[in-house]
Amino acid sequence: MPTTLEVIHQQLMPLEQDFVAVCSEPSIGFKREVEYAMQIFSSNDFLSKVATETWPATRSSILNLSSIGITLNPAKKLAYLLPRKFKDKFQVCLDISYFGLMHIAQQSGAILWCQSAIVRKNDKFMRTSIDKPPIHEFNEFDT
Repeated sequence: MPTTLEVIHQQLMPLEQDFVAVCSEPSIGFKREVEYAMQIFSSNDFLSKVATETWPATRSSILNLSSIGITLNPAKKLAYLLPRKFKDKFQVCLDISYFGLMHIAQQSGAILWCQSAIVRKNDKFMRTSIDKPPIHEFNEFDT
């Protein structure tokens, strides 16, 4: 009897043609993304179980990854596969991080540059206009 991970791998491999057909970013490779997905599934037994029980959502998550042109590469931290509860049942969901949202906005040409930073309660933070950076004064050593 095949393991849960073997079942997932067997279900992912036939998706290559669909993955390539909807891929919006030529640098995103199917086999690499399957390897990243398998790393994610192998590190989370609950997610793996959910993936096999709700295969259509898992399939959609992988194809959505390709169609928006983003990677599961853990070093880039752009997107994750996570279990999410929908109507009393968990499904695999493609979750785009804020790094991923910034990446998509830059790649699409919607923005030229962006930055995110933590603003703490005692910081002086003031947005000056939509096309200029905000004023952010802070003490780096303040807790």
